[in-house]
Amino acid sequence: MKSHIVTRFSLGVGIIGVVAGLALSAPIASALCIRPPTVPGSPPNTIANNSDGSCPAGYYVGTSNTINGTLPPGAPTSFTIPPGYDLSKISGSDFPGLDPGMFSSFKPADIKDFKPSALTTMLATQLENIDPKSFASFSASQIAAMAPTAMAGMTPEQMKSLSSTVMVSFTADQMKNLDVSAIAAMSATQLGKLKSTAFAGITPEQIDGFTKKAIAAFNASQFAKLDPSALAELDPSKITALATKVIGALKDNQVSAMTPDQFAAFTLNQLKSLKPAIADSVTPDQIDALTVKEVKSLTPAFRKAVLKEFTNEEESELASKILKALKTK
Repeated sequence: MKSHIVTRFSLGVGIIGVVAGLALSAPIASALCIRPPTVPGSPPNTIANNSDGSCPAGYYVGTSNTINGTLPPGAPTSFTIPPGYDLSKISGSDFPGLDPGMFSSFKPADIKDFKPSALTTMLATQLENIDPKSFASFSASQIAAMAPTAMAGMTPEQMKSLSSTVMVSFTADQMKNLDVSAIAAMSATQLGKLKSTAFAGITPEQIDGFTKKAIAAFNASQFAKLDPSALAELDPSKITALATKVIGALKDNQVSAMTPDQFAAFTLNQLKSLKPAIADSVTPDQIDALTVKEVKSLTPAFRKAVLKEFTNEEESELASKILKALKTK
């Protein structure tokens, strides 16, 4: 797609990246005079400096791979992408210089033209300005390459616009940068497509952003990657949404991180799903948070394993009716 936009030009990145690619026919003993390019991706114009080492107006002292010194007042800080410019030519070194304000004008076809390699330096302030209808045009390969920090700019409307098929490209580093509002906008279908490795990026601040419907879509392999510190912050009222297969896949460090209130929120079917293998991580406070009926709903094998792990002192911390229910054959 060809487009016409005005962008900011980052002298610290764009020029250096371009100048570094210059092929010089002969060694340069002295500095060059360099004029910044007016179109991203094009080489800068270079000429020999004056005999006194100075440069003509519009040129700046530099070498084959750097621009030296501070640019004087009036130096160009932006360039124009002319009519018909191929957006696929924008590189990663150019991308940070693109004016965030211009991203609101990008059409779906414009989004498709960006090379994945260019998106590795995308800014959050750029991403947040993209219209949701255009945002929906990002491909799985583009999402996979996108700078993790850029994800902080994603809006709820943009999240909703994404096809579930591109969700498989999200990485853990990208996930941890998402705003809670974007997390809350994620549908159960989208969440179901996330790789289990992406779950490792979910933070304690984000976990409660998921809706109960989305939490119900968690699968066992995804949940296994969830950081215990994040699980500890899940609202007890949402615990009931977890599938019994997920509960059955709980790991020791996850169980030990759970609060008594979370434990008390388990349904009878969820409690029946707890495996004896994690009994050594269960605390007296967690068991004491249950009702007699709930304790009795635990499998005999699980109750036996818990009693085996509890010391006499830990048993004494339990209410007598809870201890009695725990010992019920």
